[in-house]
Amino acid sequence: MAPLTILVTSPSSQTVLIVGAGLAGLATAYQLHQQGYQVTLLEYADWLDGFRTDASDPTAITFGCHHESKRVLQELAQGTDSRSDQTIPLEFQLPTGQTVPYQSARLPGALQWMMSVFNFHGLSWQDRWRLFSHVEQIWEQAETLPADLENHTADEWLTAIGQSAEARERIWSPLAQWLTGNALPRLSAATFVHTLSTVFLRDASDARLTYRSGTIDQRFLIPLKEILHRNHVRFIPLAQPPHIRFGQDGIQDIRLPNGTTLQAGWYISALS
Repeated sequence: MAPLTILVTSPSSQTVLIVGAGLAGLATAYQLHQQGYQVTLLEYADWLDGFRTDASDPTAITFGCHHESKRVLQELAQGTDSRSDQTIPLEFQLPTGQTVPYQSARLPGALQWMMSVFNFHGLSWQDRWRLFSHVEQIWEQAETLPADLENHTADEWLTAIGQSAEARERIWSPLAQWLTGNALPRLSAATFVHTLSTVFLRDASDARLTYRSGTIDQRFLIPLKEILHRNHVRFIPLAQPPHIRFGQDGIQDIRLPNGTTLQAGWYISALS
């Protein structure tokens, strides 16, 4: 029997090996390739994508503050029809069945969020006033955010600034779940405050929602693969999962089912 030949590729700081070629892996490869890295992706059908998306899922709705997502979508849309994308309102459905919109006022500076908060009827007048007073004091530097926000949950922070249990249940809880994928008692207050500030306390256009037509496959996967293949990014399809070997300093190499051993300067898991 002939001896098994093992190919070992020498690592370089500019080489990246990405485990997973779903949306997370493809998006990572796209960004790194643009920065000059030599990228290799490992594909295995049973791996769960890092974003937990399926090719048939509808394309994500984006906020105006998602500038990088908008840029990438525009680049990927070259040669395709994206005219069916449309701006939609941010709405909350209350337990009564009533739908309440959040409308960003087209006003300069702090007036934008002031009027937006006062005109949002998803919160009671008392909750709106407490929220406004808290944000205004921070805006005017009469008060600062607690230094230990990272040590508190979003639910604790909302309670501390006077948001009622009804407001937390009807508005803040579904908003946190939608924006971050986490429930208020499991979400860092620092993360929640940063997310809210990014979306709602800057330009009015940042809170504007855009519905993106098509599926994840149509808007992301197919065009990303085409661009990466065209730029000679290497894809390695696998019939079985590879074996990752660890050394004293982390990952030593990745051995494929056919005996090939791959090394890289950086290893990235794009799996869930």
